[in-house]
Amino acid sequence: MSTTATLATMRMTEPSSTTAAATFDSSTLKLNETFSSPSSYSPVSETNITTELSSTTITTESTFIGRVFTQFGVKGVLYKSGSEGIIPWSDDYNNYQSKIYIDLSAVFCNLIISSLLTANTPIFQGAKCTTVIFIRVTIVIRGKRQVINGVTNNNTSTDGVQGSATIELQTLSGSQLSQEHFTQLLNDGNNQLDKTSSVFLNNLESTRISSVITCSNTQLVCGQHASCRNTDNGVTCTCDPMWKDVNPSDPGKNCTLHPGTIALIVFAGLLLILAIIAIIFFVIKTNEVKKMKLKTNTQST
Repeated sequence: MSTTATLATMRMTEPSSTTAAATFDSSTLKLNETFSSPSSYSPVSETNITTELSSTTITTESTFIGRVFTQFGVKGVLYKSGSEGIIPWSDDYNNYQSKIYIDLSAVFCNLIISSLLTANTPIFQGAKCTTVIFIRVTIVIRGKRQVINGVTNNNTSTDGVQGSATIELQTLSGSQLSQEHFTQLLNDGNNQLDKTSSVFLNNLESTRISSVITCSNTQLVCGQHASCRNTDNGVTCTCDPMWKDVNPSDPGKNCTLHPGTIALIVFAGLLLILAIIAIIFFVIKTNEVKKMKLKTNTQST
């Protein structure tokens, strides 16, 4: 009897000791990269995943002299588009030198970065996807109810692939993103991606890894003629009074004199020149008057 598969639950299994990790630069990724997995796929129509294995978040220092970046951890289950469904697990995903690991890592990073870039905000300019690992997950597929030899059985299971990566935001505005805001932008972007491409993501989770930074533990993050200012989740830079921000999308990095300030300086300069001319004229006239008086006194005697 045929069954209609719907994804009911997912149970995380422990990754092996050889769990792979690698770093990718998102600028080298292509949007619709194709991916070939080692075997066939199971069709899936609906996803409802629960996780039984708790995860540990490691907080890392995100402040460097002259540079601030903010890290978010992102997880998502990978699926084949169309009727192919679940990408089956292979132990080669634990080998970061294997071709299928390299291929799927590039696709996974591309999907995350593409999701973020759909927000069309400077926050994600230069974002990087690093430290990619894959985790075996057991997916229970619920089909139609069947009775075989007096035993009711309507569930089957298969091992799928969950990707995990660290996303680094390179902008000061990125340091101000809360976990909730980042998650919203990520999910909104993922929902706008073309699900007919070779691979897509589902069941996305994200966690802010970087601790909140303040101006007191950063140095030289702002440009000349700009000052650091604390925000709710990070820092930003603002140009000093009488200075204008040339690039507001990357605040406080390039400040130039405000046109009004330049006009004021020119006006003040003209006044100074006029004052100097007036002083010189006064000195000359005073000397002439003294000479005239001296000449008059000499003639009278």
